[in-house]
Order: sequence, then structure tokens, then C-alpha cells
Amino acid sequence: MNKSSFDLAGKIAKYIDDNFLEEVLLEDISWHVEISVVHLLRVFKQKFGLPIHAYILNKKVHLAKELLCKNISITEVAHMSGFFDQSHLNRSFKRVFQLTPKEYQKNIFS
Repeated sequence: MNKSSFDLAGKIAKYIDDNFLEEVLLEDISWHVEISVVHLLRVFKQKFGLPIHAYILNKKVHLAKELLCKNISITEVAHMSGFFDQSHLNRSFKRVFQLTPKEYQKNIFS
């Protein structure tokens, strides 16, 4: 990966990091960094080793983990971390951490 692709991947990640709680469209990112959607997907995956959607989901799950540590209700955590509903949070969280948000919170506060 050359320096310009590396810088471009950083700009893409920065845009996503700043906007992941909103609906992030590939077209919006490509417009922001001034490249095609196809090139955007290629550069991002080459740099980070995963698709943009997976990166966004990972950001949301890790935010949810931080919020769960503050003893916020799981329903509220789902909303605050950008998930459609609590079941979407549960599935995504369990896929990443091998336990549900409720199990995670119970381990912390018991």
C-alpha cells in the first residue's frame, strides 16, 4: 500500500469514526474523500483487513461495552450505541465478545 492509499484509508476511518452513530452511506464517504465507492471499499479493506460495515459494527459494539460498564440499561445502551434495537445489540455483542450484554454486565456488577 503506497503512502497516498495509506493517507486515504486514514481519512476514510476518520470520517467513519466521527459519524458511525449516524447512518453512514458509502456514497457519503466516497464523496467526502473524493473517490469512487469501488475504490473506497478496496482501499479500506486493504488497510484494515475488514469491510467498512464490519468496522462500523465493531465501533458500535465497543461503545456499547463502554456504556455497559457504566451500569446503563441494555435498552438504553442499544439506542446510545446506534443499534436498531436490543436484539441487534445482543447478536452483535455476542458475536464479538462471546457473551450477551446482560451476561457482561452481570459479570461486572456481581
